[in-house]
Amino acid sequence: PPPPPPPPATFLGLSLDGKSVVYLLDASSSMQGKDPNANWKRQLAELSTSLAGLTEEKEFAVVFFSSEEGERAGEIQAPYQVLEEPAKLYPATDSNKARTIEWANSVIPSGGTNPTKAIDLVFRQLKPESLVFTTDGVFNKARKLMYSIPKDQIAKLQRERGNKMTISTVLFAPDPDFIKAGLDERDVSRLEIEVLARKSMKDIAMENSGEFKIVR
Repeated sequence: PPPPPPPPATFLGLSLDGKSVVYLLDASSSMQGKDPNANWKRQLAELSTSLAGLTEEKEFAVVFFSSEEGERAGEIQAPYQVLEEPAKLYPATDSNKARTIEWANSVIPSGGTNPTKAIDLVFRQLKPESLVFTTDGVFNKARKLMYSIPKDQIAKLQRERGNKMTISTVLFAPDPDFIKAGLDERDVSRLEIEVLARKSMKDIAMENSGEFKIVR
């Protein structure tokens, strides 16, 4: 008989099924907020725990996303960061896990929140069976238009590849003081941010056979 499939990986209790998994993680400045021990540190700790649970039969990759390239005046801001270019899936060996965690702990959150280039990379290059997608939902100063973009983009890419990727999502509740300091008249209110982000991320999970979790 064929060998049994490896047990599912988990991230904050969410099952990540399949032989390959990508962690698409928010690395925007708002993830640190005013308390760097909150969302950003928790995300890194959970990544370490999740990778430790991967068996060697699995493959994985970690992609940190922030702003679109060149979006911030006077600052070169890459749209995403990966362990090595070109991005690829790695066997879940102890050495690959250790290298990834060391690199992840060196990443400094910066820039805005725009996952579009990173989502494209996941679908067109990495092509995992399972994806976990995290954010604090402060999509580029929280303009309402941004909340439909990741969902619509993922739906289009899933159609192109036959809806083969399972996607679970995590919303880290954003730091309200950090959000308030960055809002202007073009933005939604800070109270709307969580409502819009929750709907967007939950819809992505529900439409792609995944699970949704909010972390406070």
